Amino acid sequence: MQTELWKKREETEFLFKSIINFENLYLPVRDMKGVKLDKICSSLMSLGIVSSFGLPGLMTVLLAVNSCMPPHLGYVFFKSQLGSCSVHDFTTQIIVLMADAYLWIIALPHGLFYVFQGLLVGVRCQDFYLKLLTWGHRNAATSGSQKDDLSLKIYREIQILNKIFNTVFQDAFFPGVIAVGIFVAIMGMFAILKLRHAIPFPAIMFFPIIASDGLSIIFIAKIAALAYVQSQHFLKLLSSRSIHYKRVSVFRKRLNALDKIKIKFGGNFVDQGTPFVFMDFWITQTVSLMLLTDK
Repeated sequence: MQTELWKKREETEFLFKSIINFENLYLPVRDMKGVKLDKICSSLMSLGIVSSFGLPGLMTVLLAVNSCMPPHLGYVFFKSQLGSCSVHDFTTQIIVLMADAYLWIIALPHGLFYVFQGLLVGVRCQDFYLKLLTWGHRNAATSGSQKDDLSLKIYREIQILNKIFNTVFQDAFFPGVIAVGIFVAIMGMFAILKLRHAIPFPAIMFFPIIASDGLSIIFIAKIAALAYVQSQHFLKLLSSRSIHYKRVSVFRKRLNALDKIKIKFGGNFVDQGTPFVFMDFWITQTVSLMLLTDK
């Protein structure tokens, strides 16, 4: 993930500069005292901060205490029948320790940071801007073509933000996050339900945290789906106003030139059913894995 974003560092930097410029232009600075924050996004951001710092700290302590404790690589590759592991080759020990240290201290926190502080923020901003635009269009002080022209202009700028966002995250990052997120959610839930007696404390605490991180992709997909639905509602709202124009065909052509806001991953995009597809796959595969390992 870090490598992918580093390849597109200029696009990533431009994306967040564009978000800041959009807010400075269209969202006036206001006192945040008393403003209610989005509970879901606040929870996800808090989870991202805890996971980015707490999880690597926990795994580093466990690695220092016993590098053969699950889920470390030493246990995975060199466990014995007695449930412990033994590596006699000093060179192999060093390689495994370096790989574990890189995984828990460098790769994991960077990946979680980009998901919660990058992907989530970009998705939530698009949904938030569309909600404000729809509300502002319905409650604007002005009326007629002036209001519609301004709304069309703002919507086009949100479209540009969406294009930049998809350029950064669509090809490899978002699909990778989905695949890894669902996988770790399955493995985390399986370990909690099936292996809670076999894995000692505090190593077992690793699995609820990664399961929560993995399941957060469902909530991110839900927010992305809300942006798509919100853009549909806004375009329908504008379409219903076309009857008030003398040159209806001109207004409708301008409207038809606008596309819905689509958060894309690979060749697909997130719609209303995508979060349920992710959830169904997670539940189905977890149950199947438990049935396959049931004695």
